[in-house]
Amino acid sequence: MDFHIRPADAKDIPAILALQALSLRVLSAQTYSAEQIESLVRSQGAARVASFNAGDEVIFVACLGAEASGAAQLIGVVAFIAWRSQIGGLFVHPGYVRRGVASGLMSEVELMAAQQRQRVMRVMSSLVAVPFYESMGYSRLFSRTVCFEDRPVDCVEMAKPLDGQNLQRLLIRQKLWTVGLVASSLMFVIVAVTLW
Repeated sequence: MDFHIRPADAKDIPAILALQALSLRVLSAQTYSAEQIESLVRSQGAARVASFNAGDEVIFVACLGAEASGAAQLIGVVAFIAWRSQIGGLFVHPGYVRRGVASGLMSEVELMAAQQRQRVMRVMSSLVAVPFYESMGYSRLFSRTVCFEDRPVDCVEMAKPLDGQNLQRLLIRQKLWTVGLVASSLMFVIVAVTLW
């Protein structure tokens, strides 16, 4: 199947939101309740618009057809939070699953992350998408229940090293760095308050 991937722009937002909603409603129907799915549709839609407008996410879309003719059909979307090296959402049109769309979008995002010298990619995956992410080399870190509009939704935190290193070693190093940063910030505040 021939499709192309490109960065999204503001005119794509309505089609992105429609695709997200369709993907969630159809592909998650066997795993989550209708109430959970609708809370995900609303939450993901609001998050996508807010993040895109704020410049917090880079969004890539997969399209069929020619852009020049205006006949391109959106068949997939991935949102990437670059500063956190985290997938904000990955959605594929139900009629195009298992045809390379999701893996093509993920390859684009992982390439961008590697170019930015990110070492680990993360994703909070729905239960539906866990097998896909595992096939892309992601490992389960822990299961977690996340509330969307007060609706609990079971998810799995996953990660993948981008530089071939051991994932657990990288995660421990990141945690130690974060603890060191917090400790030095706290020490700065204590010294500042003491001297004041």
